[in-house]
Amino acid sequence: MATISILVPVYNVEKYLERCIDSILKQSFQNFDLLLVNDGSTDKSGEICDKYKKLDNRVHIIHKKNEGVAEARNICIKWALKNSDSEWITFIDSDDWVHRDYLKLLYNAAQEGNTEISCCNYIRTGDEKNIPTIGIVQSMSAITPENLCVKNGMSLGVVWGKLYKKFLWNDIVFPYGKIHEDEFVIFKVLYNVNLITYVDEQLYYYFYNADSITSDTYTVKHLVLLDALEQGIKFFDDNNYEKALLQKLRYYFVVLNNFHKAFSKQETKYTKQLLLIRKKMRRSLRKYGKKYGINFQNYSWYYEIAYPKSINLYWIVKSKIRSKNK
Repeated sequence: MATISILVPVYNVEKYLERCIDSILKQSFQNFDLLLVNDGSTDKSGEICDKYKKLDNRVHIIHKKNEGVAEARNICIKWALKNSDSEWITFIDSDDWVHRDYLKLLYNAAQEGNTEISCCNYIRTGDEKNIPTIGIVQSMSAITPENLCVKNGMSLGVVWGKLYKKFLWNDIVFPYGKIHEDEFVIFKVLYNVNLITYVDEQLYYYFYNADSITSDTYTVKHLVLLDALEQGIKFFDDNNYEKALLQKLRYYFVVLNNFHKAFSKQETKYTKQLLLIRKKMRRSLRKYGKKYGINFQNYSWYYEIAYPKSINLYWIVKSKIRSKNK
């Protein structure tokens, strides 16, 4: 009987897949099963999956047509709920890898903290160099989901780097065909518990892959991220998570600003998208600005994008007043 199910969606990662799987099979905690869902890869990823299945009977494989990582993760969850006796699950992306004590430390942390989720810190890297050595864990604490999200904002937007009691995913479905799928669901899972045990060690190695689907973030297809963030903002507002809401709003503002910068480079081509972004900016200011102190003094750059004509007039008037007072 496996204690933990490790769920890995796979798509065209032949360069990195062996590194990922090796880091899993070499874990110091060995009581797990591993599901690899090959999402219609056109490179040798499927063959690599088959190779590891022959080497280790804990490895299970599903080969399927390409439908995107969201559906691959849905299939992972369904498999773990139906076919494994495990109590816990964790997600690892197929171009990432983990410290050899990743499972052990997260499992022990959840047991010691008596929590249904544990999570760790991560390092963003382009290679295997300069990976930290983990000794005795110095920092471990059980904190609320809201305080975790304030402490480590990345935890609010991704499903990896965490160990979950499996039942928490019973009713969770990633949105079919959408990218940034993590952002649509993770807050629903994290805020379904009272406490999370946080291990402040870099146990998860997030590989910055220039070829990956999310490396070029601010294009038209990525506008779906705004929908995900808006769902999270509404959830926090409806449930009075004010600290998490402010954190999410700040990220939302930065993302809107970055989309605006990207589309402004070809303004005539992206007129509709720029109008949409400014509209969303104005809406967020009207709804949350006064309550959360999001004013012109603190967010002048945001107001200048949201209300370009009004702000230009403001600066003209202010300049005339200054000249008059000289």
